[in-house]
Amino acid sequence: MTVCACAVLSSTPARADLFSPGELIEPHAHLEGVSRCKVCHPSGDALSGRLCLDCHTELAGQVSRGRGFHGRLPKAELDACQKCHRDHLGREQPPTEWGPGGVKGFDHSAVGWPLERGHAKLQCSACHQKQLSALPEVKAWAERYPSCRTFLGAPRACSACHFDEHRGGASQECERCHGADDWKKTPKYDHQRASAYPLLGKHRKVLCSGCHPTAEDEKALTSASPKPLAMTYLKLAPIPHERCITCHEDDDVHQGRYGARCEGCHSEASWKTLKAGAMDRIDHDRYRYPLEGAHAQVACDACHGPWPGLLARPKYKGIAFARCADCHHDAHFGQLDKKNDCDACHTVQSFSPPPTASRSTSAPAGSSRARTARCRAGPVTPTSGRSPPTSTTARARA
Repeated sequence: MTVCACAVLSSTPARADLFSPGELIEPHAHLEGVSRCKVCHPSGDALSGRLCLDCHTELAGQVSRGRGFHGRLPKAELDACQKCHRDHLGREQPPTEWGPGGVKGFDHSAVGWPLERGHAKLQCSACHQKQLSALPEVKAWAERYPSCRTFLGAPRACSACHFDEHRGGASQECERCHGADDWKKTPKYDHQRASAYPLLGKHRKVLCSGCHPTAEDEKALTSASPKPLAMTYLKLAPIPHERCITCHEDDDVHQGRYGARCEGCHSEASWKTLKAGAMDRIDHDRYRYPLEGAHAQVACDACHGPWPGLLARPKYKGIAFARCADCHHDAHFGQLDKKNDCDACHTVQSFSPPPTASRSTSAPAGSSRARTARCRAGPVTPTSGRSPPTSTTARARA
């Protein structure tokens, strides 16, 4: 029987269906026929993973580099391609058997890229696109077999799938600031280390948009791929920050009288709290009320507060100073003509003696001139009898 069989085989043209266990899948249809068996079966019915890689050059690079799913397989499994890629099951048989869960049940961590949070919700086709492939060998394979689908070569760089919403204003390493759970949040960004301007004090509570303006993209991006989420974006750089006045010009209550070095008196802790010794550096001559004569020796809190029970915090704006009586109570108790201010007789050099009035005390006892002399004998200096700098309070105390 053995001889007969040999005779039959030797006298009859070889037919693939006498030896093949079934029709090959569509991508392998060109290998159909008994003369092509050894392309995959070098000896009998055995398969060789090495021969698979001879044809599947799109995989060879990943295997040699130990990258991707196939590059991480143990040697024994790498030589058993048929475990996942079964053949001889007909033209309609998918090239890959994904198991009970199908392609969506595939453990993505097996490729060295676990899908987390936002990425886990995506469809496979969102990332696995031929035009996004980052590997030259996969691109070449896709061009050679345009009708075949592949999951190989998907890029890992965020910029491959996501448009640069910062328009070049930040690093291309998006993961340094963003996470996969919510791209709008930046829990990894550290302004203290990543920028030339560390946020201190009150600046730490300011929203990003408080310093970084919203800009509109001037370029036509309708054909961009991937597409931007919006035509407007938050401008991250460059943001001038050399001087406080760059951002706080509208907040300058001094209106430029003290120049642009705000940090000489103020700090990020609170602009209302002055640095130690800041008042010593203030040039009062730049204000509408320069300090002259005895006023130059008066302590700041004598005019600006605070005063226990009257003014809890120092007051620097809205202080009346047009008349002496705005700060000083009337030492003459209303005896003199109120049409004339104190400077009709007195100067800022000293309250007493008044250089422009007579100091004679020879008037009869009880006369107006005598009473005036007695008042002048008891001067009230600018530092005594202080009251809050309002005309109403001054008159009340007088």
